[in-house]
Amino acid sequence: MTRLFLVVTLGICWDCWPITCIALPPEFGVDVSTGFQSTPLSPASIGQVTSSSLLDGVKYYKFFGSQSDHDIATGILAASSSPSNIRFYIGIPESTGAGLDALEVSNIAALVAEWDDLKSNINYIALTNEPGNVNANFSALPIKLEMVYTYIRAQPGWEHVHVSIPFCCILGASWPVPQSYFKPEYASDITRVIEIYEEYGGVFSTNLYPYFVTESEPQLLPYILGTETGEYTSMLAAQYMATWYAMQAIVPSNTLEIVIAETGWSTQGSSSSWWSTLENAQLFWNSTLHQMSDANAELYGVKIYAFELFDENQKYGGDHEQHFGLYTMSGESKGVLPGSVAPTTPAPTTPAPTTPAPTTPAPTTGDHEQHFGLYTMSGESKGVLPAAADDMEMESTSTMYTTTEKAIATSEDDDSVDSTATTDDVDDAADEGISIQTLFSFCVACIVCFHTVTVC
Repeated sequence: MTRLFLVVTLGICWDCWPITCIALPPEFGVDVSTGFQSTPLSPASIGQVTSSSLLDGVKYYKFFGSQSDHDIATGILAASSSPSNIRFYIGIPESTGAGLDALEVSNIAALVAEWDDLKSNINYIALTNEPGNVNANFSALPIKLEMVYTYIRAQPGWEHVHVSIPFCCILGASWPVPQSYFKPEYASDITRVIEIYEEYGGVFSTNLYPYFVTESEPQLLPYILGTETGEYTSMLAAQYMATWYAMQAIVPSNTLEIVIAETGWSTQGSSSSWWSTLENAQLFWNSTLHQMSDANAELYGVKIYAFELFDENQKYGGDHEQHFGLYTMSGESKGVLPGSVAPTTPAPTTPAPTTPAPTTPAPTTGDHEQHFGLYTMSGESKGVLPAAADDMEMESTSTMYTTTEKAIATSEDDDSVDSTATTDDVDDAADEGISIQTLFSFCVACIVCFHTVTVC
Protein backbone atom coordinates (compact mmCIF):
# COMPACT_ATOMS: atom_id res chain seq x y z
CA MET A 1 0.00 0.00 0.00
CA THR A 2 1.36 3.38 -0.96
CA ARG A 3 0.92 6.24 1.48
CA LEU A 4 1.03 9.90 0.54
CA PHE A 5 2.68 12.49 2.75
CA LEU A 6 2.69 16.22 2.15
CA VAL A 7 5.89 17.93 3.22
CA VAL A 8 6.21 21.70 3.41
CA THR A 9 9.76 23.02 3.15
CA LEU A 10 10.07 26.47 4.66
CA GLY A 11 12.90 28.83 3.69
CA ILE A 12 14.35 29.16 7.18
CA CYS A 13 17.93 29.50 8.42
CA TRP A 14 17.87 27.20 11.44
CA ASP A 15 20.86 28.88 13.07
CA CYS A 16 19.07 32.22 12.77
CA TRP A 17 15.95 30.98 14.61
CA PRO A 18 16.37 32.14 18.22
CA ILE A 19 14.68 29.21 19.94
CA THR A 20 14.50 25.74 18.44
CA CYS A 21 13.47 22.41 19.88
CA ILE A 22 16.81 20.71 20.50
CA ALA A 23 17.78 18.45 23.38
CA LEU A 24 20.84 19.49 25.35
CA PRO A 25 23.75 17.27 24.25
CA PRO A 26 25.04 14.82 26.88
CA GLU A 27 28.40 16.65 26.94
CA PHE A 28 26.79 19.97 27.89
CA GLY A 29 27.70 21.30 31.33
CA VAL A 30 27.15 24.43 33.41
CA ASP A 31 29.45 26.63 35.53
CA VAL A 32 27.89 27.44 38.91
CA SER A 33 28.84 30.45 41.01
CA THR A 34 26.92 32.66 43.42
CA GLY A 35 29.92 34.24 45.12
CA PHE A 36 29.38 37.56 43.35
CA GLN A 37 25.66 37.80 44.03
CA SER A 38 24.58 40.43 46.56
CA THR A 39 21.90 37.97 47.71
CA PRO A 40 23.15 34.46 46.87
CA LEU A 41 20.57 31.87 45.94
CA SER A 42 20.14 29.06 48.45
CA PRO A 43 21.26 25.52 47.56
CA ALA A 44 17.60 24.44 47.59
CA SER A 45 16.68 27.19 45.11
CA ILE A 46 19.57 26.21 42.86
CA GLY A 47 18.43 22.59 43.04
CA GLN A 48 14.98 23.65 41.85
CA VAL A 49 16.56 25.25 38.78
CA THR A 50 18.88 22.35 37.95
CA SER A 51 16.05 19.82 38.36
CA SER A 52 13.76 21.73 36.00
CA SER A 53 12.61 20.00 32.84
CA LEU A 54 15.23 21.90 30.83
CA LEU A 55 18.30 21.11 32.96
CA ASP A 56 17.40 17.87 34.71
CA GLY A 57 19.39 15.84 32.19
CA VAL A 58 22.54 17.96 32.55
CA LYS A 59 25.36 15.81 33.89
CA TYR A 60 28.29 18.21 34.35
CA TYR A 61 28.57 21.08 36.84
CA LYS A 62 31.70 23.12 37.49
CA PHE A 63 32.52 25.19 40.59
CA PHE A 64 35.17 27.80 41.36
CA GLY A 65 36.33 27.04 44.89
CA SER A 66 33.70 28.95 46.85
CA GLN A 67 32.96 27.99 50.45
CA SER A 68 29.34 27.31 49.47
CA ASP A 69 30.16 24.91 46.61
CA HIS A 70 29.72 21.72 48.63
CA ASP A 71 26.31 22.80 49.92
CA ILE A 72 25.21 23.75 46.39
CA ALA A 73 26.43 20.41 45.01
CA THR A 74 24.45 18.62 47.74
CA GLY A 75 21.35 20.62 46.77
CA ILE A 76 21.78 19.73 43.10
CA LEU A 77 22.07 16.03 43.92
CA ALA A 78 19.10 16.10 46.30
CA ALA A 79 16.84 17.61 43.64
CA SER A 80 18.08 15.52 40.70
CA SER A 81 16.09 12.61 39.27
CA SER A 82 19.39 10.83 38.48
CA PRO A 83 21.94 11.93 41.11
CA SER A 84 24.33 9.08 40.38
CA ASN A 85 24.84 10.41 36.84
CA ILE A 86 25.96 13.89 37.91
CA ARG A 87 29.65 14.82 37.85
CA PHE A 88 31.28 17.80 39.53
CA TYR A 89 34.36 19.80 38.52
CA ILE A 90 35.40 21.31 41.84
CA GLY A 91 37.92 24.02 42.67
CA ILE A 92 40.41 24.47 45.49
CA PRO A 93 39.13 27.25 47.80
CA GLU A 94 41.35 30.31 47.71
CA SER A 95 41.11 30.63 51.48
CA THR A 96 42.82 27.26 51.88
CA GLY A 97 45.14 27.46 48.89
CA ALA A 98 46.26 31.07 49.48
CA GLY A 99 47.52 31.19 45.92
CA LEU A 100 49.27 28.69 43.69
CA ASP A 101 52.75 29.15 45.14
CA ALA A 102 51.50 28.60 48.69
CA LEU A 103 49.46 25.51 47.86
CA GLU A 104 50.48 22.59 50.07
CA VAL A 105 49.41 18.99 50.61
CA SER A 106 47.52 20.05 53.72
CA ASN A 107 45.28 22.25 51.55
CA ILE A 108 44.43 19.30 49.30
CA ALA A 109 43.80 17.13 52.36
CA ALA A 110 41.27 19.71 53.58
CA LEU A 111 39.56 19.67 50.17
CA VAL A 112 39.35 15.88 50.17
CA ALA A 113 37.90 15.86 53.69
CA GLU A 114 35.22 18.40 52.74
CA TRP A 115 34.12 16.57 49.58
CA ASP A 116 34.70 12.97 50.65
CA ASP A 117 30.97 12.24 50.96
CA LEU A 118 30.47 13.27 47.30
CA LYS A 119 33.67 11.79 45.87
CA SER A 120 31.81 9.39 43.58
CA ASN A 121 30.25 12.41 41.85
CA ILE A 122 33.55 14.23 41.30
CA ASN A 123 35.44 13.86 38.03
CA TYR A 124 37.81 16.87 38.01
CA ILE A 125 39.64 19.16 40.42
CA ALA A 126 40.72 22.55 39.07
CA LEU A 127 44.25 23.58 39.99
CA THR A 128 43.85 27.40 39.97
CA ASN A 129 41.84 29.10 37.19
CA GLU A 130 43.09 30.99 34.13
CA PRO A 131 46.74 31.32 35.19
CA GLY A 132 47.51 33.13 31.94
CA ASN A 133 44.99 35.82 32.86
CA VAL A 134 46.19 36.47 36.41
CA ASN A 135 49.95 36.34 35.79
CA ALA A 136 50.40 33.22 37.92
CA ASN A 137 53.78 31.59 38.31
CA PHE A 138 53.68 29.18 35.37
CA SER A 139 56.80 27.34 36.49
CA ALA A 140 54.88 26.22 39.58
CA LEU A 141 52.10 24.61 37.56
CA PRO A 142 53.80 21.26 36.76
CA ILE A 143 55.12 20.98 40.34
CA LYS A 144 51.75 21.61 41.99
CA LEU A 145 49.92 19.46 39.43
CA GLU A 146 52.14 16.51 40.22
CA MET A 147 51.72 17.12 43.95
CA VAL A 148 47.90 17.13 43.79
CA TYR A 149 47.78 14.05 41.57
CA THR A 150 50.11 12.13 43.88
CA TYR A 151 47.97 12.89 46.93
CA ILE A 152 44.59 12.32 45.27
CA ARG A 153 45.55 8.95 43.81
CA ALA A 154 46.53 7.72 47.26
CA GLN A 155 43.07 8.45 48.75
CA PRO A 156 40.56 5.59 48.80
CA GLY A 157 37.69 6.23 46.38
CA TRP A 158 39.43 9.18 44.72
CA GLU A 159 41.42 7.17 42.18
CA HIS A 160 39.08 8.14 39.34
CA VAL A 161 39.40 11.90 39.90
CA HIS A 162 41.58 13.95 37.55
CA VAL A 163 43.29 17.28 38.10
CA SER A 164 43.18 19.92 35.38
CA ILE A 165 44.13 23.57 34.87
CA PRO A 166 41.51 25.73 33.11
CA PHE A 167 43.78 27.84 30.91
CA CYS A 168 43.03 31.15 29.24
CA CYS A 169 44.99 33.65 27.15
CA ILE A 170 47.95 31.31 26.50
CA LEU A 171 48.02 31.27 22.69
CA GLY A 172 50.72 33.27 20.98
CA ALA A 173 48.92 33.04 17.64
CA SER A 174 45.70 31.38 16.53
CA TRP A 175 45.61 32.30 12.83
CA PRO A 176 46.07 30.55 10.51
CA VAL A 177 44.57 27.95 12.81
CA PRO A 178 46.89 25.05 11.79
CA GLN A 179 49.87 27.27 12.68
CA SER A 180 48.65 28.12 16.20
CA TYR A 181 51.15 28.01 19.05
CA PHE A 182 51.40 28.78 22.75
CA LYS A 183 53.18 31.91 23.94
CA PRO A 184 56.91 31.12 24.06
CA GLU A 185 57.18 32.04 27.75
CA TYR A 186 54.57 29.38 28.60
CA ALA A 187 55.52 26.64 26.15
CA SER A 188 57.95 24.62 28.28
CA ASP A 189 55.69 24.58 31.35
CA ILE A 190 52.62 23.68 29.31
CA THR A 191 54.63 20.90 27.67
CA ARG A 192 55.33 19.41 31.08
CA VAL A 193 51.66 19.83 32.09
CA ILE A 194 50.54 17.91 29.00
CA GLU A 195 53.02 15.14 29.77
CA ILE A 196 51.63 14.84 33.31
CA TYR A 197 48.10 14.70 31.93
CA GLU A 198 49.17 11.87 29.63
CA GLU A 199 50.76 10.02 32.52
CA TYR A 200 47.59 10.12 34.63
CA GLY A 201 45.00 10.07 31.84
CA GLY A 202 43.89 13.63 32.50
CA VAL A 203 42.22 16.25 30.30
CA PHE A 204 43.33 19.62 28.96
CA SER A 205 40.91 22.36 30.10
CA THR A 206 40.63 25.73 28.41
CA ASN A 207 38.27 28.70 28.62
CA LEU A 208 37.27 29.98 25.17
CA TYR A 209 35.24 33.16 24.56
CA PRO A 210 34.39 34.16 20.98
CA TYR A 211 32.25 36.83 22.67
CA PHE A 212 35.29 39.00 23.42
CA VAL A 213 36.58 38.84 19.83
CA THR A 214 33.62 40.95 18.75
CA GLU A 215 35.16 44.10 20.24
CA SER A 216 38.11 44.04 17.82
CA GLU A 217 36.45 42.21 14.92
CA PRO A 218 32.79 43.35 14.83
CA GLN A 219 32.50 42.52 11.13
CA LEU A 220 32.90 38.85 12.06
CA LEU A 221 29.87 38.80 14.36
CA PRO A 222 27.87 36.22 12.32
CA TYR A 223 30.89 33.88 12.32
CA ILE A 224 31.50 34.58 16.02
CA LEU A 225 27.88 33.74 16.79
CA GLY A 226 28.07 30.64 14.62
CA THR A 227 25.25 31.71 12.30
CA GLU A 228 27.69 31.77 9.36
CA THR A 229 30.46 29.30 8.70
CA GLY A 230 33.95 29.93 7.41
CA GLU A 231 36.95 27.63 7.29
CA TYR A 232 35.52 26.23 10.51
CA THR A 233 31.94 25.84 11.64
CA SER A 234 32.21 28.80 14.02
CA MET A 235 34.68 30.99 15.88
CA LEU A 236 34.37 28.70 18.92
CA ALA A 237 35.26 25.72 16.73
CA ALA A 238 38.26 27.62 15.36
CA GLN A 239 39.46 28.46 18.88
CA TYR A 240 39.06 24.84 19.91
CA MET A 241 41.06 23.64 16.92
CA ALA A 242 43.73 26.32 17.52
CA THR A 243 44.21 24.87 21.00
CA TRP A 244 44.53 21.38 19.52
CA TYR A 245 47.13 22.47 16.96
CA ALA A 246 49.12 24.34 19.62
CA MET A 247 49.16 21.21 21.80
CA GLN A 248 50.31 19.10 18.87
CA ALA A 249 53.09 21.58 18.14
CA ILE A 250 54.76 20.99 21.53
CA VAL A 251 53.73 17.38 22.24
CA PRO A 252 53.13 15.73 18.85
CA SER A 253 50.58 12.93 18.58
CA ASN A 254 49.17 13.49 22.06
CA THR A 255 45.60 12.22 22.36
CA LEU A 256 44.38 14.30 25.30
CA GLU A 257 40.73 15.24 25.52
CA ILE A 258 40.17 18.99 25.37
CA VAL A 259 37.44 20.29 27.68
CA ILE A 260 36.00 23.77 27.16
CA ALA A 261 35.60 24.68 30.82
CA GLU A 262 34.00 28.06 30.13
CA THR A 263 32.28 29.78 27.24
CA GLY A 264 29.25 31.99 27.05
CA TRP A 265 27.57 35.20 25.95
CA SER A 266 26.45 38.17 28.01
CA THR A 267 22.83 39.22 27.56
CA GLN A 268 23.24 42.85 28.63
CA GLY A 269 25.90 45.54 28.62
CA SER A 270 26.67 49.17 28.01
CA SER A 271 27.06 50.79 24.60
CA SER A 272 30.72 49.75 24.57
CA SER A 273 29.58 46.11 24.53
CA TRP A 274 26.63 46.57 22.17
CA TRP A 275 26.69 42.92 21.10
CA SER A 276 25.65 41.85 24.63
CA THR A 277 22.02 41.04 23.90
CA LEU A 278 19.62 38.23 24.66
CA GLU A 279 19.10 37.61 20.95
CA ASN A 280 22.85 37.16 20.34
CA ALA A 281 23.12 34.85 23.36
CA GLN A 282 20.28 32.75 21.93
CA LEU A 283 21.97 32.58 18.53
CA PHE A 284 25.35 31.67 20.05
CA TRP A 285 23.98 28.83 22.16
CA ASN A 286 21.63 27.59 19.48
CA SER A 287 24.58 27.28 17.09
CA THR A 288 26.91 25.78 19.71
CA LEU A 289 24.41 23.11 20.76
CA HIS A 290 23.79 22.19 17.12
CA GLN A 291 27.55 21.83 16.58
CA MET A 292 27.87 19.63 19.66
CA SER A 293 25.21 17.35 18.16
CA ASP A 294 26.50 17.36 14.56
CA ALA A 295 28.81 14.43 13.83
CA ASN A 296 30.47 16.47 11.06
CA ALA A 297 31.27 19.49 13.25
CA GLU A 298 34.53 20.12 15.11
CA LEU A 299 32.71 20.46 18.44
CA TYR A 300 30.88 17.15 18.18
CA GLY A 301 31.27 15.20 21.41
CA VAL A 302 33.27 17.97 23.12
CA LYS A 303 32.48 18.69 26.79
CA ILE A 304 31.45 22.34 26.94
CA TYR A 305 30.54 24.15 30.16
CA ALA A 306 28.26 27.16 29.82
CA PHE A 307 29.41 30.18 31.76
CA GLU A 308 27.38 30.62 33.78
CA LEU A 309 24.18 29.37 35.41
CA PHE A 310 23.18 32.63 37.15
CA ASP A 311 23.85 36.34 36.75
CA GLU A 312 26.15 37.84 39.40
CA ASN A 313 25.59 41.55 40.03
CA GLN A 314 28.84 42.17 41.91
CA LYS A 315 31.26 40.95 39.27
CA TYR A 316 33.88 43.43 38.15
CA GLY A 317 35.30 44.09 34.68
CA GLY A 318 32.33 45.92 33.14
CA ASP A 319 28.58 45.60 33.48
CA HIS A 320 28.50 42.94 30.75
CA GLU A 321 30.34 40.64 33.17
CA GLN A 322 27.28 40.61 35.41
CA HIS A 323 24.95 39.16 32.77
CA PHE A 324 26.50 35.93 31.46
CA GLY A 325 23.92 33.85 33.32
CA LEU A 326 21.45 31.52 31.68
CA TYR A 327 19.18 32.51 34.56
CA THR A 328 18.67 35.72 36.50
CA MET A 329 19.96 36.23 40.03
CA SER A 330 16.57 35.19 41.35
CA GLY A 331 16.61 31.93 39.39
CA GLU A 332 14.27 32.89 36.53
CA SER A 333 15.05 31.67 33.02
CA LYS A 334 16.29 34.37 30.67
CA GLY A 335 15.29 32.32 27.64
CA VAL A 336 18.90 31.84 26.51
CA LEU A 337 18.85 28.10 25.87
CA PRO A 338 16.63 26.55 23.21
CA GLY A 339 13.42 25.39 24.78
CA SER A 340 13.66 27.79 27.72
CA VAL A 341 11.20 30.62 28.19
CA ALA A 342 12.13 34.18 29.00
CA PRO A 343 10.15 35.79 31.83
CA THR A 344 7.27 37.88 30.60
CA THR A 345 7.40 41.60 31.18
CA PRO A 346 4.46 42.68 33.33
CA ALA A 347 2.02 45.08 31.75
CA PRO A 348 2.51 48.72 32.71
CA THR A 349 0.42 49.82 35.66
CA THR A 350 -0.06 53.41 34.55
CA PRO A 351 -3.79 54.18 34.99
CA ALA A 352 -5.82 54.83 31.89
CA PRO A 353 -6.64 58.50 31.17
CA THR A 354 -9.93 59.69 32.57
CA THR A 355 -10.79 61.86 29.58
CA PRO A 356 -14.37 61.00 28.55
CA ALA A 357 -14.86 59.25 25.25
CA PRO A 358 -15.61 61.60 22.31
CA THR A 359 -19.25 62.03 21.44
CA THR A 360 -18.63 62.43 17.73
CA PRO A 361 -20.57 59.69 15.87
CA ALA A 362 -18.47 56.93 14.36
CA PRO A 363 -17.88 57.29 10.64
CA THR A 364 -20.07 55.26 8.34
CA THR A 365 -18.30 52.10 7.24
CA GLY A 366 -17.83 51.25 3.58
CA ASP A 367 -19.41 48.29 1.77
CA HIS A 368 -16.14 46.32 2.02
CA GLU A 369 -16.97 45.75 5.69
CA GLN A 370 -19.81 43.52 4.54
CA HIS A 371 -17.66 40.98 2.72
CA PHE A 372 -15.05 39.61 5.15
CA GLY A 373 -16.79 36.23 5.35
CA LEU A 374 -15.22 32.99 4.20
CA TYR A 375 -18.73 31.95 3.17
CA THR A 376 -21.71 33.82 1.74
CA MET A 377 -24.75 34.72 3.83
CA SER A 378 -26.48 31.62 2.47
CA GLY A 379 -23.61 29.36 3.62
CA GLU A 380 -21.95 28.76 0.25
CA SER A 381 -18.17 28.62 0.06
CA LYS A 382 -16.52 31.65 -1.56
CA GLY A 383 -13.34 29.60 -2.27
CA VAL A 384 -11.18 31.68 0.08
CA LEU A 385 -9.48 28.79 1.86
CA PRO A 386 -7.24 26.41 -0.17
CA ALA A 387 -9.47 23.39 0.47
CA ALA A 388 -12.80 25.15 0.21
CA ALA A 389 -13.61 24.47 -3.46
CA ASP A 390 -13.86 20.87 -4.68
CA ASP A 391 -12.63 21.81 -8.14
CA MET A 392 -9.54 23.65 -6.87
CA GLU A 393 -6.54 21.95 -8.47
CA MET A 394 -3.40 21.04 -6.54
CA GLU A 395 -1.08 22.96 -8.86
CA SER A 396 -2.96 26.23 -8.67
CA THR A 397 -3.28 26.00 -4.92
CA SER A 398 0.44 25.51 -4.42
CA THR A 399 1.17 28.84 -6.03
CA MET A 400 -0.58 30.60 -3.14
CA TYR A 401 2.44 29.97 -0.92
CA THR A 402 6.04 31.12 -1.01
CA THR A 403 7.14 27.76 0.38
CA THR A 404 8.13 24.70 -1.61
CA GLU A 405 5.67 21.82 -1.38
CA LYS A 406 6.48 18.25 -2.30
CA ALA A 407 4.43 15.08 -2.09
CA ILE A 408 6.65 12.21 -1.04
CA ALA A 409 5.49 8.67 -1.72
CA THR A 410 6.87 5.85 0.37
CA SER A 411 6.20 2.13 0.45
CA GLU A 412 5.87 0.07 3.62
CA ASP A 413 8.25 -2.53 2.27
CA ASP A 414 10.66 -0.08 0.56
CA ASP A 415 12.87 2.41 2.44
CA SER A 416 13.53 4.51 -0.65
CA VAL A 417 11.94 7.95 -0.89
CA ASP A 418 10.61 9.52 -4.08
CA SER A 419 11.06 13.31 -4.14
CA THR A 420 8.06 13.88 -6.42
CA ALA A 421 4.44 12.77 -6.51
CA THR A 422 2.56 11.69 -9.59
CA THR A 423 -1.12 12.01 -10.39
CA ASP A 424 -1.46 8.32 -9.57
CA ASP A 425 -0.12 8.99 -6.08
CA VAL A 426 -2.76 11.62 -5.54
CA ASP A 427 -5.44 9.26 -6.87
CA ASP A 428 -4.18 6.55 -4.53
CA ALA A 429 -4.51 8.93 -1.63
CA ALA A 430 -8.06 9.71 -2.66
CA ASP A 431 -8.83 5.98 -2.94
CA GLU A 432 -7.55 5.53 0.61
CA GLY A 433 -9.95 8.14 1.90
CA ILE A 434 -7.42 11.01 2.08
CA SER A 435 -8.80 14.05 0.31
CA ILE A 436 -6.71 16.77 -1.25
CA GLN A 437 -8.71 19.19 0.86
CA THR A 438 -7.61 17.37 4.03
CA LEU A 439 -3.98 17.40 2.98
CA PHE A 440 -3.91 21.09 2.23
CA SER A 441 -5.89 21.97 5.34
CA PHE A 442 -3.25 20.11 7.32
CA CYS A 443 -0.55 21.99 5.41
CA VAL A 444 -2.07 25.37 6.17
CA ALA A 445 -2.51 24.44 9.84
CA CYS A 446 1.16 23.51 10.03
CA ILE A 447 2.22 26.82 8.53
CA VAL A 448 0.06 28.75 10.97
CA CYS A 449 1.16 26.74 13.99
CA PHE A 450 4.79 27.05 12.96
CA HIS A 451 4.77 30.64 14.07
CA THR A 452 3.22 29.90 17.46
CA VAL A 453 5.04 26.85 18.78
CA THR A 454 8.60 25.75 19.39
CA VAL A 455 10.30 24.58 16.21
CA CYS A 456 11.45 20.98 16.10
